[in-house]
Amino acid sequence: MSWNAWLPKRGGLSCFGGANPQTDVVRQMATMLKNTQQRAATAAMKEERARDAALAMREYEAEKLAVRAKTERLRTLRLAKEAENRQRTKTTNQRRRIADPLRT
Repeated sequence: MSWNAWLPKRGGLSCFGGANPQTDVVRQMATMLKNTQQRAATAAMKEERARDAALAMREYEAEKLAVRAKTERLRTLRLAKEAENRQRTKTTNQRRRIADPLRT
């Protein structure tokens, strides 16, 4: 008799994956349950990512709007200051001309 005569034959009943219909059904159900749970977890992660993306986009748009408003305000202040400086320079030059008529 050979050494492998005592091992179960393929397809026989075995605790190592034999053809037991009850264990096959249990495995199939466990696999289906795991697949369902994985799908649900994946769907939840996708929904969470979508919510995070939407929130990030809203924050980005709000920040962009704030930067635009601040830039416009600063531009207005700069233009007003430049106009004031031009006016001051113009007035100063006129005073100099009045004070020193020989100077050209």
